[in-house]
Amino acid sequence: MLRIISKKSVFPLAGLSSGRSLSSYVSNETEVDMPEVRRSSIHSFFQQGTGGRCSYSGDTCTVFGASGVIGTAFVSRIVKKGVQLVIPYRRDPYDYRHLRTSGELGQLYFFPYFLKDEDSIRTAVKYSNLVVNFIGADYETKNFSYYDLHVDGARRIARICREMGVKQLVHFSAMNANVEPKEIYIPGGSNYLKSKALGEIAVREEFPNAIIIRPGEVHCFADRFINLYLSAFRRSIADEIALYAFGEKTFKAPVYVSDIVSATIKVLFDPTAAGQTFELIGPYSYQFGELVDWMYNKCCRGIGTGYARRTPGICYTLKTCWFEMYARLFRCQPRWSWEQLERTEATSDVLTGCKTFEDLEIEPRCFEDSASATLQLYDYHAPFRTAPEKVEPEPPKRYRHLRKNAKEASSIREIPEALLDPLEGSKLAF
Repeated sequence: MLRIISKKSVFPLAGLSSGRSLSSYVSNETEVDMPEVRRSSIHSFFQQGTGGRCSYSGDTCTVFGASGVIGTAFVSRIVKKGVQLVIPYRRDPYDYRHLRTSGELGQLYFFPYFLKDEDSIRTAVKYSNLVVNFIGADYETKNFSYYDLHVDGARRIARICREMGVKQLVHFSAMNANVEPKEIYIPGGSNYLKSKALGEIAVREEFPNAIIIRPGEVHCFADRFINLYLSAFRRSIADEIALYAFGEKTFKAPVYVSDIVSATIKVLFDPTAAGQTFELIGPYSYQFGELVDWMYNKCCRGIGTGYARRTPGICYTLKTCWFEMYARLFRCQPRWSWEQLERTEATSDVLTGCKTFEDLEIEPRCFEDSASATLQLYDYHAPFRTAPEKVEPEPPKRYRHLRKNAKEASSIREIPEALLDPLEGSKLAF
């Protein structure tokens, strides 16, 4: 019980708008006993309104990591269903100000928190029946390592959600997460993929019914896939781009961010999805080198303009080390790092037998169609070209998805030749 001592206490109740006198809400008592904070009524558990972004569906969702690429798209989509959102943040308010326009007034609540402070996390999920954890930075800082973010932080959120009675928890991991990842650039393999795999185990221990999503390489306007490989920093002075093994030993299946959001919302409200793991990648796999070639040809900056693929050399190594040193010195996100190259260029997307888009009855968009809008930003000759002048490049070859037995603990060491048969038509089924 909270006791407030004052000469006068004014309670701004809703009845003021009905024309009642202000004096009826003014007390001359010097001691006022205030009850503990609790729900004012049970009406907040029921739907209110006719549906849509101005209504309340009866669900409250806490979104960790909402300022990221997937989190931003998720907030903009789910708020249209009338779901009230609690968005914890830990950085400057300018980092999440773009989220304020996603919903109507009163539909989004921003709450400061610290990932290592259990009380702030407990307060953030106190009134929520749904929780989504998008936290998954791909670089380390002096305050948070991969283990702090992906293992300890994920375990802490899952345990508190279980203790607070959260109905549904969705945890985002990463495609190819493995406790023993393949070793190419970094001794021992990617620490990012290793910590993501350990984070899945930690979440399962604390919240057995949690839904785990492993997205592939996500692409959109603000991604770190298309924007990275078309960046001027990624190329040499001679317009050559260095790729691991010329990009011929890696096969990726990029997925559009909108498809990831659609799948997340569907499993979030599906009781039968509890305890399941979903691997969400694009409908086709592509040889990484051919995929990069097509992106440059689409922007009219490919073969014939000086562009060529090369293997990493001394200049590439020095440039990568420089960006990592710069990020550590100025405490910022590196343009790219050995970790990112390890999991993007040197690790193929391999399905392990978990559920996919097909089980959710969602048809993901192919990379050639969904990436065209982003690639137009890098077509520097577009303002000076008429429509009939541009010749569309030949699309990259489509390959069947790589698969392995879900019971295997070792990572893929080589690509089976039987799985590398290209698909002759886009309508061929897997």
